[in-house]
Amino acid sequence: MLNDLDDTCEAQFQDEEEEFFESETKIMAEEIVTETINFAIELLAAEIREAEIARRLEECQAEISSENLVRPSEVRKSQRFSKNSKSQAKKPQPEASNLINQTASGEQPELKEEPEQSKDVVSNTDAADCKKEAVSEWKKGENEEKEEKTESEIEALESFEQASAERTTTNNSSSEIPDSAEKKEQSKTEINTNKDEKVQGSPKSEEPKTTEIISSPEAPKSILLFPLPSPRKSLDGEVALVTGAGSGLGAGVSKQLAAKGVTVICWDVNVKGNIETVNEINNSGGKAFAFKCDVSNREEVYAVAKESVKVAGDVTILVNNAGVVGGKSLIDSDDRMILKTFEVNAISHFWTTKAFLPKMMEKNKGHIVSIASAAGYFAVPGLTDYCASKAAAAHFADTLSMEMFRDNKDIKVSWICPYAINTGFFDGFQANRPLVSAILEPQSVIDDIVKAIETDADKVLLPGRLTALDFCQAIFPRKAFLHLCKWGGNFESMNTFRGRQKTQ
Repeated sequence: MLNDLDDTCEAQFQDEEEEFFESETKIMAEEIVTETINFAIELLAAEIREAEIARRLEECQAEISSENLVRPSEVRKSQRFSKNSKSQAKKPQPEASNLINQTASGEQPELKEEPEQSKDVVSNTDAADCKKEAVSEWKKGENEEKEEKTESEIEALESFEQASAERTTTNNSSSEIPDSAEKKEQSKTEINTNKDEKVQGSPKSEEPKTTEIISSPEAPKSILLFPLPSPRKSLDGEVALVTGAGSGLGAGVSKQLAAKGVTVICWDVNVKGNIETVNEINNSGGKAFAFKCDVSNREEVYAVAKESVKVAGDVTILVNNAGVVGGKSLIDSDDRMILKTFEVNAISHFWTTKAFLPKMMEKNKGHIVSIASAAGYFAVPGLTDYCASKAAAAHFADTLSMEMFRDNKDIKVSWICPYAINTGFFDGFQANRPLVSAILEPQSVIDDIVKAIETDADKVLLPGRLTALDFCQAIFPRKAFLHLCKWGGNFESMNTFRGRQKTQ
């Protein structure tokens, strides 16, 4: 009776523990969604403010260019130029009667000239005064013209040098003095010309890169719609190639895609299993073709890819599913097995993608799927080579997705990262904390892979609550996260690992 009571208490305790963890997970997920939405709203408000500022700047630039306006400092400089010319015009000149008498008598009229030394002193003094006044003016208006400070100082110095040269030329020439109005207009024209040249040659004239984000509402829209379910697209008429289609996930994904009207090309080194998958699809009314291919052999991949296209047509969906696992610690791992793990799990994705991506880019249509693993984001002792290869596969797809976005190509990229699956591939793997993640059933993972293709998903962690764990890994100190992994039984999960046993 006491044993029954202990079992009952233990079961009740486990149920309470499960309920507590589920409630905590839900609360954490709700907080994450709330923070994401608030961040999106703040980002949208900031972009709207930046857009308004950019619009006002464009209006001001348009007014300046249309009305040929100059800044007050430039007007004051031109006024100083006119004052100098007027002061020069007021210098004493010979009286008209004396000039007439001297000319009639045959004498040369005498013109009074000031010593050249005084002229130089005056011109240099004027230039120095102008420079001092300009510097003080620019310092006073520093808060109003912060963005154009450097450009304005350069313009001021060049204008003063030019003005000094003009005044020196004027003082040295005794024949005629230009009219102040003409000189004022000339100075305005030269200042505006120099300004236009600087605006055209300056990198500041380019529109800020933030306008590219503001002009497209996709960034805030994607954040706001993130918590909502995505619509599914039709796959009817597509041509999919699935590697590792002879068993496990590959066989299941091939059959489900065929049921949705997709022509399936099945690749595997397991000829018998591959033919069984194709026969089952064809017998159920679908359309499939079988090819033997070792995806770790680059030349073989390129050759079989050409044969596949001739038979089934251009591939529009590529599912990189083939994989191997060693299941040993780094010290105990065989060197050849480490190389094979990377060649099949990661490097083969380069060869298959290069074989079919050019045609996808030419048609601007396609979808590439990499079956990675949660082990690519959450390390597991005893799976060093496997974790590293799956991390490479996941980040290969991530980078490829960025390249397609940069090149404005409508080619989707998904990387699926499931926990251990009950397909025989991970026989003996222990999930010591099912509350964190239990061993997944194949059909649920197959459904999620096909759903990711239909909804154009990118990064998919399975089960979904691993997203919260990924968030914890990003914000927790490393030592704290290691203790969390220890509590979750991560360190002992490979103690009884056997893997898929080869059939004789």
